[in-house]
Amino acid sequence: SQNAYAHRNIFEALECVVGDLRKAGIGLKIWDAYRPVSVQWALWNACPNALFIADPKIGSMHNRGLAVDVTLIDAHGRELVMPTPFDDFSPQAASDYPDLSSDIIANREFLKSTMFTYGFAPLPSEWWHFMMTDIEAPILDIAI
Repeated sequence: SQNAYAHRNIFEALECVVGDLRKAGIGLKIWDAYRPVSVQWALWNACPNALFIADPKIGSMHNRGLAVDVTLIDAHGRELVMPTPFDDFSPQAASDYPDLSSDIIANREFLKSTMFTYGFAPLPSEWWHFMMTDIEAPILDIAI
């Protein structure tokens, strides 16, 4: 088990998301949350594509602690079927990509609607990325 760090508002909203999901027998897996700018540079150098990786000169919502990358899991901790694996930079990763099976779309939309209920907005190019855009927070480069 590893720790994830985020802005207090993100943490409080995620507690509500987890509570709602628990009622449905589902859990939430967090892949990524706060990310230091130094890590953002490493990602950018590996994939300098602003559609999927924020330019570290500008900073990302992850660098502000205002974004999380998540998926749904079952009661045994197994990931539910979703459109793509995490960090897949294909067209199928889009948060509204239509040409998928009904169970995959249902899982994606359940995740999206639950996150939206608690103030999270999706990133159009990544079904797993959710952020709070109505909060101001500085870009941080704190090693964790």
